[in-house]
Amino acid sequence: MFVVLVCDDNAPYTAMLVKMLSNYADIYDIEVKGYQDETELMEYCQSNKFDIVYMDVELKETNGMILAGELKKINPQSLIIYISDYDDYFAEMVNAEPFSFISKELSIAELEKRIEKTLKAAIKRINPQDLWTFEFNKMEYKISLERIKCFHSVARKIYIDGDTMGAPTYFYGKLDEIEKAIMSIDDQFIRINKSYLVNMHWAGLIGGSSQVQLESKIIKVSRKYQEEFNRRKKTARWWVYFK
Repeated sequence: MFVVLVCDDNAPYTAMLVKMLSNYADIYDIEVKGYQDETELMEYCQSNKFDIVYMDVELKETNGMILAGELKKINPQSLIIYISDYDDYFAEMVNAEPFSFISKELSIAELEKRIEKTLKAAIKRINPQDLWTFEFNKMEYKISLERIKCFHSVARKIYIDGDTMGAPTYFYGKLDEIEKAIMSIDDQFIRINKSYLVNMHWAGLIGGSSQVQLESKIIKVSRKYQEEFNRRKKTARWWVYFK
């Protein structure tokens, strides 16, 4: 279960947000708690689990961004969604690393849509649905495929290029088997040659349809995989597309 907190010194507004968020309690497996006092919020967070915080920027006793900074020290993985009347805070919020922003000037209908959108995005960030599991040295690891740029095979060693979320950056296996397992979870990956399984969202096309650019690396598409590559390249979410 994920714990979602709301902190706003306006009691009716806090109650409204808590009610809106609670409508998704069963859908996203969340528990929602509301606070009007930053001291009570801090006391709770210092000894309890919390994952997502909807934080008013202007509180009675302190600035919400300062308070959010303290919460991030307690739980660096928590996500902060700021709430404010003023767009002028946006630039400062960027420096405070917000996950998202909600304006208090939204209508009730727009606010409900914004609440659902931010909650869904935050849950996905905390608990990715595209997790793939592999084993290395008798340990099991999970990685989010969305964060992986490619799998590169050298003999029996498979290298993982991307954010492995603390997991090892290589393991032992066969790329053919890895390809089948990953494609059942995320069809954004495509095999381009014997050694590379590439996430198309991180790659670009160059040289017509014979090469792929992955950051500074140029990788050729081999003849064996060319037909499938041509079929899928037009519908893929390429990072950059060069005709």
